Amino acid sequence: MLILEIGQIKFMYDQDLLSQSRRSKEQGFTLIEVLVVVFIVAMASTVIIISLPSSEKQTVVHADRLLRELNLASRESIASGHPTALFFTDNGYAFKHFREREWSQDIRSTEIRSDDKSSQTRLGLYLEDEISTVEDLLSQPVVTFYPIGDATPASLIIEGEGPTLFVNVMENATIDISDRVSP
Repeated sequence: MLILEIGQIKFMYDQDLLSQSRRSKEQGFTLIEVLVVVFIVAMASTVIIISLPSSEKQTVVHADRLLRELNLASRESIASGHPTALFFTDNGYAFKHFREREWSQDIRSTEIRSDDKSSQTRLGLYLEDEISTVEDLLSQPVVTFYPIGDATPASLIIEGEGPTLFVNVMENATIDISDRVSP
């Protein structure tokens, strides 16, 4: 036993107790080590969760976005007093205004396919009796909204990861999402 006196205070150390204390420290983990391990596990979990596919299928996400953008285009046409149309692009679609006898530059565009082909979502136009080439569809308006509140009726097909969906535009400019073509 070791006795240490400092002023009026006496410290007594038991050598066996000190050696046991050192051994237990050598056998355990420090708080810093435990925190580092917890941090690494948390970061790995975050990376795994982020990389998992979303529970919402891509076709549903794209159909919902297209529905909102078509409704906006309808309101823009009425507010501006000029027709607004949806055009297909190489990777998605774009909206344009008709002014001074021609279609303007894109006022808004959305990509639904990327060049790396990781997204297999495809957008198309349902045609009953008519056959059109992709080039024809890229150069012509697919759906046009008029300032009087009407639209050219069309059924747009969205296929890919998830169910095949139809975004149906009626003549009175009402728009819905369905699993089939609206009459």
